[in-house]
Amino acid sequence: LVPFFYLPQVEHLEKIVEEIPTATFILTTRVSSKEWANAILKHFFLRKAFEQADLNLEKKYSGNERKNLFDNLVRFYRQYNNNVKKIVGNKLIIINTDQPIDILQSNHKDTIDFVPSCWKNDVKSHFSSRKSFSISSGGSRRSFFFGMENPKPKLKLPLPVISVGFPKTATTSLFHYFHCGRIPTSHYRCATKSNAKYGRFRCGDCIQHNIKEGNPIFANCGTFDVWAEINASDIFNSFKTIFLPQVEHLDLIHNEYPDATFVLTKRNPDDWVQSVLHWNELHTIFINTNITGLPAGMGETEEELRSFFLGHQERIRQFVTDYPSHTLVEVDIDDPDVHNYLEDAFGIDAKCWSKTNVGSYHGNVQMSSRDR
Repeated sequence: LVPFFYLPQVEHLEKIVEEIPTATFILTTRVSSKEWANAILKHFFLRKAFEQADLNLEKKYSGNERKNLFDNLVRFYRQYNNNVKKIVGNKLIIINTDQPIDILQSNHKDTIDFVPSCWKNDVKSHFSSRKSFSISSGGSRRSFFFGMENPKPKLKLPLPVISVGFPKTATTSLFHYFHCGRIPTSHYRCATKSNAKYGRFRCGDCIQHNIKEGNPIFANCGTFDVWAEINASDIFNSFKTIFLPQVEHLDLIHNEYPDATFVLTKRNPDDWVQSVLHWNELHTIFINTNITGLPAGMGETEEELRSFFLGHQERIRQFVTDYPSHTLVEVDIDDPDVHNYLEDAFGIDAKCWSKTNVGSYHGNVQMSSRDR
């Protein structure tokens, strides 16, 4: 879905002021228009939303696309702030969120009883989730409400749990397993709010954006404890490719989450190859993409795919050997006793494991780390 939001404070401010004459209006600002524009550009969802919004932003770019959008956002921000000051007048209180709350601009600030200790600058976590939920590749959301009488479950292993296996290795089953255990989980799709009609996006797209912008790798992709599938296929271009952060960017994941638990789902390599060959255009996508261990143009033969699949498993094992702060949980989906092994590893009821998507997903779990 295309990111979308509605800003009545932009479109209908004059009407709001006219219809609510006794209201006091607060304009939150940043230290500069450039600071605000940079914050928007760094936020995957907000950037896409402003690109699509009808806010007098130019839709066609030439040259440096990021710079053009940045300049448009700066102009929009300055124009909006000036319009607010003009329309609202002496009813306006301006709060610079980059400064202490006691520095207020207001024509009647002496009559407003602000308590500085009640102020919490939440700019960095703005638009983050206010409740826990799961979202799958099908786009479904399921919310969890945790409290004193309904505490959030604790896993036996450190968070976050990140799936580093390939597509077609029971990652959907992995999603359902953790969600059944009431653990906020994403699978292929991500979101920052649980109940918005608009706002679903592919986790891999968000991760790519963060890498490009120099953000933490999961910044503004959602507040999940488990990431069951983080790759994304670029299926909307005529030349289809796949982005595999579990192959190309383990170092960035380690930098942000040095104690993360990795889950490597695996199966009989010949069965995986057959799944790739017969699952929509996945075979072509692998051939098109330049991947570590499978350069562009490779993957035509079954043996090349098989070697790539097994080679990735060895690279994951070597990575955890090199960085033993991680725990590696290997899930062999061909072992019929997977449900019991998963319960031993994570503490979630074995009954939560089930067959989902296409294929017979069962498995065996092995754990390896410095301490386990």
